[in-house]
Amino acid sequence: MLVLRVAISIIMLVYTSYFDLRSREVDDKPWIVFSLIGISISLYELIFEGITSDLINIPLSVLITTVISFGLYYLGFYGGADAKALFTLSLVLPLYQPVEYMHQFAPIMVFTNSLILVLILPVYYFAKNVYALANGEHLFLGFESEATWRKAAVMFMGCRLKKVDIDGFYFSLERTVDGVRRFDLSFSKTGDEFLNARDVWGTPGIPLLLFMTVGLITLLLFGDLTVQIIKLLFALIIN
Repeated sequence: MLVLRVAISIIMLVYTSYFDLRSREVDDKPWIVFSLIGISISLYELIFEGITSDLINIPLSVLITTVISFGLYYLGFYGGADAKALFTLSLVLPLYQPVEYMHQFAPIMVFTNSLILVLILPVYYFAKNVYALANGEHLFLGFESEATWRKAAVMFMGCRLKKVDIDGFYFSLERTVDGVRRFDLSFSKTGDEFLNARDVWGTPGIPLLLFMTVGLITLLLFGDLTVQIIKLLFALIIN
């Protein structure tokens, strides 16, 4: 049944990623449907296949994933759809054993893989901003009073936008204090007042479901990236 669980997980994440990319909103119906499918598979395995070896690990995976996913949501790290995705994934694909792993809780490995992949964005924006500066663009015009470290930090978080498109899903990286433009490096942002703004610093709303989809595929192809990174770091230290 593992192949079936994996296939359903991929379908679920690809389907919901489409809506996340299009509107950054996902209806609750897919999570309900896929949750019921996951529960049904587990009940089938238990009743008709007599699989009892995972009677502890499956509920444990669901419990740990629920605590982590909704805990991070209430702390404001991501949206409700991302939390529901991880919870639903814990029902559809609670366990997975790649060649090398620290644990077999599939949703947690998918999540950590996706977080590692998200780090591509800061590298991309920093390279984009360095290229812009090298080509003579005045990225920090109007921000002369800002500290150098704040200018460096904002280069990893986003870029200066000529115009904010209403469908661009960007959030402001700046605010005006006593008539002076300052960078806003906080994580609590709203984008309503930012629509149709011009020549401003902005950061994208990350479509985390897309990264979860890639995180799952990465898990299937390469395993737990956390383990791979730890192995690489250990090898570098030893050598």
